[in-house]
Amino acid sequence: MRADQLAAGLGLKPHEEGGSFMMCNEDSDKDSGAILYYLGPGQFSQFHMMEQTEEHWCIHAGTDLEIWIADPDTGAFEVRRLGYDDGARLSLKVPGKMIMGIRHADADASDGTLVSCITVPRFTEERIYSVDEIRKSYPYLMSFYR
Repeated sequence: MRADQLAAGLGLKPHEEGGSFMMCNEDSDKDSGAILYYLGPGQFSQFHMMEQTEEHWCIHAGTDLEIWIADPDTGAFEVRRLGYDDGARLSLKVPGKMIMGIRHADADASDGTLVSCITVPRFTEERIYSVDEIRKSYPYLMSFYR
């Protein structure tokens, strides 16, 4: 089944970073958080940083994603691939205090991607970066925007 077909029946809400999501454990475990997240064709997740929380990502369906991860203190960055193709991983961890953005590995992908994200400890605060902030403070990340 395609990711867009799976996502259609989940009642997802728009996410402020881009894409759409639903909380999975908002009433249970206070030590961690979990969401299902869908990134449709042509969409991307704006650069953001979780101050105190690491993120664990797992793919469930759809096309491969690129996870761009940058250290705001050193300027070091890497692009990790989440997905099914050669060189991609089925799951990965993003440490806290890193700037990250997510986009489809194939800009012309016809399907979206359904993933889960588990945060430890539970998500509490996030900073979303505007394109202007990235351009000014982290110009090496501008190639993210196709």
